[in-house]
Amino acid sequence: MPENEFRKILLLNAAKYPDMQMRDYIKLTYQNEFGCEHMVSDKAGSLGDMKKEYIESAALGNRGEAVQTIGNGYARINIGSYLPRGFLPYLNEMFVVSAARGGGNERSFLGKAEILLELIGEKKLPLDKSAAESYLKEYLSGGIRAVSHSECYRQSYAPHYRVVLKEYADFLPIFIEISQEMSKKERIMVAIDGQCASGKSFLARSLAQIFDANVFHMDDFFLPPHMRDEKRLSKPGENVHHERFLENVLEPLAARRDVNLVRYDCQKDEFLKEQKIEAKKVNIVEGSYSMHENLKGFYDIKVFLCHDKDKQRERISAREDEDSAEMFFEKWILLEEMYFEATGVKNECDFVFDTGDMFYGN
Repeated sequence: MPENEFRKILLLNAAKYPDMQMRDYIKLTYQNEFGCEHMVSDKAGSLGDMKKEYIESAALGNRGEAVQTIGNGYARINIGSYLPRGFLPYLNEMFVVSAARGGGNERSFLGKAEILLELIGEKKLPLDKSAAESYLKEYLSGGIRAVSHSECYRQSYAPHYRVVLKEYADFLPIFIEISQEMSKKERIMVAIDGQCASGKSFLARSLAQIFDANVFHMDDFFLPPHMRDEKRLSKPGENVHHERFLENVLEPLAARRDVNLVRYDCQKDEFLKEQKIEAKKVNIVEGSYSMHENLKGFYDIKVFLCHDKDKQRERISAREDEDSAEMFFEKWILLEEMYFEATGVKNECDFVFDTGDMFYGN
């Protein structure tokens, strides 16, 4: 994590939570470096604790942000009336998955503690430097470990939250919406459309991990060369084999049947062996053209991801070889933009996210 990013996190928290004590800054530093404070060995017990905190938080009232970014790929999600009660099992799943990631090291933590002291010395944080140094020395004598919030912080902000991976917090409204739809319907269909390299497949993987969902990729239904005639490609969205996707995936799911998936490998120009995909409660379709005119009526939740041209070029150049990147810039992006402009897909979606400031690709 860049030094400047951690400085910004400390200053941001100081501005939003002026009653923070040295103990609270150390807690923030620990969570920034190590994320969740411990592995979760008892998922049911963890959920039980969360439900108790939910009630406590509701009684005390919400005093902090619904989502608080703490840097290094982590965020705090507050437990309370910000969230529907029915979402708690999924927040708990986020917490369990995030805790399992692990990572962090003592040397990095100590470097961040030095940055904390530097800011205090520069009088950019409202703490006495001598007292802060004494606290840090005493803390380190017991080993680097998680600590609880100070009583002052508790009284001012009534903290009840879980530390999770930032990717979950960034898209929290989508997670909540899916959980609410799951309580109403037997089967949920989610479309994630948008610009290439905006994070569509990344988001799909994150959602699938929490909801145990199927993910279907529009890239597996690329139009075979023998169908790419000038007349078809002149129409917006026609460089994907949407007819086959409809028949192979969406219609079976709509009829509550399993999917006999036949993927097309565009690199080899061949259809792959059929796979039987068991229909699940949540089914996600990701990729440009997933909201094609012939497909969009099948979805319960529609998401659009975008970013600016410079970020798109940067991400594509990082993930593709030179020849493939040029193909994107000279052909595929142009066809994609023609589809977006002609169909107004972005305006039809329930959620639109600009992922330019996020650290996701694909």
